[in-house]
Amino acid sequence: MPTRARTAWRLSADGQYTRQIGWTISRSGKRVQPKFRLGANRQEAKRRDQLIRQLWDQLEASAATAPTCWTEDALAAAKAAAATGRAAFRITLMADEPVLEYVRRLSDIQSSFKSAAVEAADEEAYRQGKLLWAAGADMAKWINYVQQGKFELPALHARILDRPHETDGPALHDALRAFSRWLEDEYADPSGGVTPWGRTQMRQVGILLARHPDQPLSALDFAAIEEMIRYWRKRPVSRSKGSSGPIAKKTAENFIKTLKGFLKWLHRAESFDWRRPENLDDIKTRVELVESDRKPQVTADELFTVDELATLYKYATPLERMFLLLSLNCHFGQAEISSLLVGEIFLRTPHVKKIQEILGFNSTQGDSFIRRYRRKTGVYGEWLLFPHTVMALEWALERRQSHADFGDDARVILNSKGQPYDTPTATGNANQQIANRFADLVRRIQNDGQRGFAKRPFKMVRKTAATMIREIADGEIQGLFTSHGQPVATDDLADVYAVRPFGKLFVALRALRLRLEPVFRADATGST
Repeated sequence: MPTRARTAWRLSADGQYTRQIGWTISRSGKRVQPKFRLGANRQEAKRRDQLIRQLWDQLEASAATAPTCWTEDALAAAKAAAATGRAAFRITLMADEPVLEYVRRLSDIQSSFKSAAVEAADEEAYRQGKLLWAAGADMAKWINYVQQGKFELPALHARILDRPHETDGPALHDALRAFSRWLEDEYADPSGGVTPWGRTQMRQVGILLARHPDQPLSALDFAAIEEMIRYWRKRPVSRSKGSSGPIAKKTAENFIKTLKGFLKWLHRAESFDWRRPENLDDIKTRVELVESDRKPQVTADELFTVDELATLYKYATPLERMFLLLSLNCHFGQAEISSLLVGEIFLRTPHVKKIQEILGFNSTQGDSFIRRYRRKTGVYGEWLLFPHTVMALEWALERRQSHADFGDDARVILNSKGQPYDTPTATGNANQQIANRFADLVRRIQNDGQRGFAKRPFKMVRKTAATMIREIADGEIQGLFTSHGQPVATDDLADVYAVRPFGKLFVALRALRLRLEPVFRADATGST
């Protein structure tokens, strides 16, 4: 509970707007809500109120246990936001705290409180810590060499600390923020927003800002860049809720890719006087493996049985059934379902005679297809549709016509607000409505007396279908079904010399429909 339930904005007796947000411990040991005085201007008071609420929400999100109370630093930042309209942490160096640990602590605070500024009260200690971090100084060595004075400081680190203050000129964080703005312009979409891939990169840049301490660009040399890349190669501990292990291998690779993209941009950016060091391509970028990486991608226990699919289909609403059918019939996930266009659906439209001859598959007026290019990779795919998929799409197209802009380029499936299912959330995060609908479906089944029904994510539906296709046909046809760029793993030139055998995929899909016949016999029990 972040605040008292109050919606009216009235001036208090002292002529200011006030709000009680979050919790703290009083001198008597009781848990109470602190009062923040936000000034006499209502518009500005509302803005300051929002700043404080953001701080509180971020504090709650970063807390390991509940209930949460304001920390001393966070409460000071909240009071600064109330008094000045600017949320800022001013962090002091603790007694006997190594300067490198001081830098890490500020970085952690910035990672938890992205809406606030984090400032070092001891600028010299922070400068030394940043320089040592950039040079790859070891924490234990720093403690031994400097803090405890046991040994002479190594020449490399001594030279680093002897560098003059470089407070003037551009810094790493300035460049990263400028790169984020460039991404926002580069990946702007026609609607005035940013494409999903652009938002992903901007989010990654935000994490780079939080994980890497600021430093002058003049210090961003070969050693500093190598240390930044090494940080991700070594797989730092994930800061996601409920996670205690290292970040995923793919996640680490993505951050390294974004970091390298930033450096290429920085090299050519006219607003920053920085040039990439020589031999930068020699830096090792291969991400280290951990034991959990050796787990198979899919195991039999993770897949659905035909009986389980029948139960899902029985309890599903018409909308949820369409999600299931597109996943089983066309290997569609959330991205493919949400981006499906009206013009990519060909109901009761056979191939022309020439294409039938080339594919070795005779289609009739009773056959329907989805034909589309995969958005991310540009790989072309075709799928022969099950009769139940056709009925679901006819239902969806009829509903779609009630919304504006119906045509070949219109999205087929919209949510209750008339928006595509890949519309970002208000905070810019990926849309999870399809996954959430599937989770709701599983909960309904469990609440209806089937407590033992397995809780699996939506993506396992299409992986179940891909496994069945592979059993029915072979690995190449499975590659066509999943719309992979290279279905023949041993021949990357197969598509150069031959047409993809979609006819064989259509035959396999007919066999898959027969195998799934018990699923389609399920009775309807729900509605949208």
